[in-house]
This record gives sequence, C-alpha cells and structure tokens, in this order.
Amino acid sequence: MLRRWLGELTGNPWSNDPRVVMVGNGLPQPEQVEHLTAIEQVIPELEVGAGGVLVLSQAPSVAQQDLLAARFSDPRFSWVVIVLGESTSAKWRIMAGDDGWLRSGFLPDVRYTEQTAVRRAGE
Repeated sequence: MLRRWLGELTGNPWSNDPRVVMVGNGLPQPEQVEHLTAIEQVIPELEVGAGGVLVLSQAPSVAQQDLLAARFSDPRFSWVVIVLGESTSAKWRIMAGDDGWLRSGFLPDVRYTEQTAVRRAGE
C-alpha cells in the first residue's frame, strides 16, 4: 500500500512538491525520494525546512518524538510524518492489512485491489 501511495505522491505531474524523505531500511526505493539512514540527517531541516513528507521505517526514539511534538505545536511546521509500525504519540493511526483494507477508526474503511488501481489509472 505504501509503495502505491508513494508512487502516486512522487510520480505525477504535480509531484515536484512535496519533498519526500524516507528514513530507515525496508522502505520502497522510488528514485524521486530522498533516502536517509537516520532521522538525525533530516532533523536540522525539520526545524527550518519548507516542509514535506517524512516516512520513518520505525518509531522514533522518545527524544525524537519530543522534538517532533515540539515542531508540530508550531502552526508553521509543514511536515507530515508517517511511521511504519507502532507509535504511542501518533494522533492518527491507519492500519493497512494484508487483505487490502485500510482502517482508521475515524474514516470509512477502504479496500485497495490491483484491479481498482488499474481501473482508476485508466479513468
């Protein structure tokens, strides 16, 4: 599911924005995305950066969560942070099941299939 979503985010005509940064191992490797091994490599930019999408392969440490929480408290902070796995500080949780269903508990459940993706791409 993440691969498809990142493909949409980075492969469309409007994809020059936002900036997408992926941190950690085991994540998809689209060419248009920046790949880093540690969150510390992007933290200075989170403080003054123009925003983007940060995808973490695992939950940040307590200190990193505190830093992110401080940044999110500033209305000018314009990053979206996606964490694969459990994060106790997450405001929203979306579960992508092996059965193709996305469940959040606050939005209607959505089912993704290859056939749906092909049909939508052709529309």
